Parts: sequence; C-alpha cells; structure tokens
Amino acid sequence: MGAILMPFMAVIYSLLRPCMPPVLTSVIFPNCKSWDDDAGTSFSARLFGSIMMGCVAFPLLTTVIFSIAVVMVYPTVVKLVLIQTMMRDLNRQTENTLLMSTYRILQILTDMHNSVLRQPITATLVGAITICQTFALYILITATSIVPGVVVFFFFMIALEMFIIIMGAFKILANPFLRSVELLYYMERKSGSKWGKRFVRSCPPSKVTLGDGKFFDRATSLVIWRTSVDYLITFLLT
Repeated sequence: MGAILMPFMAVIYSLLRPCMPPVLTSVIFPNCKSWDDDAGTSFSARLFGSIMMGCVAFPLLTTVIFSIAVVMVYPTVVKLVLIQTMMRDLNRQTENTLLMSTYRILQILTDMHNSVLRQPITATLVGAITICQTFALYILITATSIVPGVVVFFFFMIALEMFIIIMGAFKILANPFLRSVELLYYMERKSGSKWGKRFVRSCPPSKVTLGDGKFFDRATSLVIWRTSVDYLITFLLT
C-alpha cells in the first residue's frame, strides 16, 4: 500500500510544496527560498510541475513493482507450488520416474528464472534497495527535527517498504532452495533402486541466483539488512 501511495504523495507535494525536495520543481523554479515557499508561481505552473513529477514517479513505481513481484517473486511462487505438489505425490507413493521427470521441469524453470536474474540485474536491484534503506534510515535519524513532517513521513514510508522487501520478498526467494533440499532428501530415501538414488544425487537444489555466484538462502535477508545497517553506521560516524 505504501508503494502505491508514495507516487501520489510526490504529486501532491509538487502541487502544494513546489520547493520541497525531492520534488522536481524544487530545482526548476529559481526563486525557491525555503521548502515552504511557493516560489511565487501560479497554480498552473505548480500543476505542470506535479504532472511532470507524476510522469516520473509512476513509471518508476511500475518498474520496481514489476521487478520485485513479477520477475522475482512470481516465478519463485510457481516453483514452490511445484515442489509442494511433488512432496504431496511423494507421500502418496507416486512412481519415482514421474517425480524425477517433474523435478527436471523444476530444474528447467529454475534455469530460465536465473537466466533472467543474471548479472547485473539482481545485484543492481539488491544494491539499490540496500542504499534506499540506508539513506531513508539516515534521514529519519539525523534530520527528524529539521525537515518538515511530510518529508519525515515520506522517508518513513520508503524505509518501511524497503524493510518489507528485504525481510519479506527476499525471504520468499530463499524458500525454493530450502524446500528442494528437503524434497531431494526424501526422494533419495524413498528411491528403491541404485539408479534412482544416483539420479537424485545428481539433481541440484533449486536456487535463486544473486547474480555473482551466490544465491538466496535462509540468511540472505539478514545479511542484506546487516549490510544496510553497516552502511548506516558508517554514515553516522562520518
């Protein structure tokens, strides 16, 4: 919800407070003396600035939502559904040959997903989210008594959304690896033939790549959050 509200907030700010960063008109209007100033502009000029801000904010929002929800999370959910189906079939004593062929489908889906998330897409996205989280927290800690309340609320929404992405969406990306490791363990135990056990050992777990040879696992969300906090501490000490 916050991600949807932020572009509308930016449009309203540019209409009511044209000199308030990060509104684009704050660097366009030359007569801005303070954040509360209207630069002596007419309503039509502020309306034009708010339309410009909307043309920037809404495509940016669409890009972020598409990158997180469609490119990263949705294929992961599909893989989780496939793994859950295989676990249910395994409990029903389904033939191993059918499960093995289904797991090959999972591998193909994983390879296709990782081919989209190769360098530098995932690394850039994770880095951008980490930096946004760091700067939003920095503003909230150091400038709360200086900047207007609306700006504090804006950065609070950014920090909250970045926290949800790190601890929510990135946590979901680790689930295919955890679930597939468990699935392969039970498949090997219930495989009667040596050929079946050998086949299961040759199957790698389903991993969502980070683009640099690493992948999302149980601790990835905490590592990204710790990195953001480390950057924040560095900025506070400088």
